[in-house]
Amino acid sequence: MNSRSKGLLIILAGVLCVSPDAVLVRYLSENGARPWTIIFWKLLLSIPITAGYALYEAGGFRQLYRSVVVGRFYYAAAIPVQATVDICFTLAFVYTSAA
Repeated sequence: MNSRSKGLLIILAGVLCVSPDAVLVRYLSENGARPWTIIFWKLLLSIPITAGYALYEAGGFRQLYRSVVVGRFYYAAAIPVQATVDICFTLAFVYTSAA
């Protein structure tokens, strides 16, 4: 597979992941759910998926733990940034309207 095809597949996967999320967030907010409730449940439900993928990619708990210990400063920088992106992304869907 060439680089262009691989890039297009990555974009398609990203769009397919974001679109249902946006629809669900908008549906919940229009039906009375508060923004921070949506954010809480969204992040709480994503933890097992993210942790499972991290364990799979690392090759087990021990290897994952070792990589976290080695890269602890990178994780300390990346976790707050990713949390901010996730929160702001959800708030953007709640507080804006579709064109």
